[in-house]
Amino acid sequence: MISSARLFLVGIFLIVFLFIFRGISFAQTSGGSSIFLSPEFQELKVNEEFTVEVLISSNQKLIGADVLLSFNPDVLEVVSIDDGNTFSKIPLKAVSEGKIKITAVEEDRGKTFSGEGSLAKIKFKTKDAGETNLELELTQGATTDSNLTTPEVKDVLSEIKNSNFVVGSPLQRGTASVRRAIVKASPFLIFLIFVGVIGFFGYKWWKKQQETPKNVFVQRKVPMDKPPSDE
Repeated sequence: MISSARLFLVGIFLIVFLFIFRGISFAQTSGGSSIFLSPEFQELKVNEEFTVEVLISSNQKLIGADVLLSFNPDVLEVVSIDDGNTFSKIPLKAVSEGKIKITAVEEDRGKTFSGEGSLAKIKFKTKDAGETNLELELTQGATTDSNLTTPEVKDVLSEIKNSNFVVGSPLQRGTASVRRAIVKASPFLIFLIFVGVIGFFGYKWWKKQQETPKNVFVQRKVPMDKPPSDE
């Protein structure tokens, strides 16, 4: 016969197990909302076109989303941005200085999105060899970064996942890195050369001035017993 102490322990074990299981189930059904990029990693060639999909996942009802994405404009260029299937309209698709800004909204009153879907598809072209990240910007409490918005105008975005891309062979990446460094440093090098040339000619002029006799008046010698003439 099972003792009362063992029954007590079994009962506690079952209660703890149910509590943990319920907590896990709750976490799975009410987890945070996320924006992530697909693919997460890819090796590419120079002058190759490829597509990155911006995906969202949320168990909460959403009426809109903002995506702020940064990339290296020395390595990649944006070819086009196509709409996804999550919201009815994307009124903003902007690309400027290595930043992509996408704003999507649901125009149909009372309609929301939840689950997992594609917000947008961005087509890139590799313009030079190198390694680059596509980085989603997320700052908790900010409104100018990436956001997922509920009907209560609340930002519920809690997680982002970025992508990494490698373009070209190791030799191509090394050569391109050195070339870009030289290009970026060229204005400073030109300035140094200009200052050097000015300094060189300035020094040459100063040396010539030092070697030129000064125009000093020297009185003619006259005999001491004769007064100087007016000639």
